[in-house]
Amino acid sequence: MPNLTNIGDRARGLPNGRVLDVGASAPVQASVLENETVQRWIKLGFVTSDATVTTPEPDEDEGDEKDALIAALAEYGVTKNRRSSVESLKAALAEAKAAEEESE
Repeated sequence: MPNLTNIGDRARGLPNGRVLDVGASAPVQASVLENETVQRWIKLGFVTSDATVTTPEPDEDEGDEKDALIAALAEYGVTKNRRSSVESLKAALAEAKAAEEESE
């Protein structure tokens, strides 16, 4: 089992419910290392791991699609951000278009 070490300046709450105090190390399951937040901590240097976990790079096309959907929603007066999934943005756009068609 890989170890995770907190080298940051404060305790970190892991996705499995365990709290990793400053300077502490603990064995963790691979699923904890694959967690998006833990991956961000590793990238930012808050924690280290003795295991190598590869995570897929975000699809740039998806980011472009999100930006286009967010811009289209703004035209209907709907405010969304990039944390929304492409699917939820598409659904919100469909709802906004349907609402406008009903009001005409």
